[in-house]
Amino acid sequence: MKALIVAALDKLRAQLRGLNITQLIATCANLQPEQADAAIPAVAVALRSLAHRHQHLSTEIANLDELLEPLVAAINPALLAANGVGPDVAGQLLVSAGENHD
Repeated sequence: MKALIVAALDKLRAQLRGLNITQLIATCANLQPEQADAAIPAVAVALRSLAHRHQHLSTEIANLDELLEPLVAAINPALLAANGVGPDVAGQLLVSAGENHD
């Protein structure tokens, strides 16, 4: 997304400049290319598409983390208690440990 923004026209870059990642994703997801200047639509469509993909994947990751946490807690609750180890990392550690036992 940042490469597209760098290559965009000044008007679009100015609209997106200074936004944090959350604001950038939300703003790009709401871009309306059909209302933009004639030279902006291609970049706006690409940014909107990437922002929607980012939002969808972020939601999917959160949903999978919710499913993974009780499984990890049942198998090895000490992993979740370790500082800095979330359900995804703990799940990866458990899978790796299981593969090494085979």
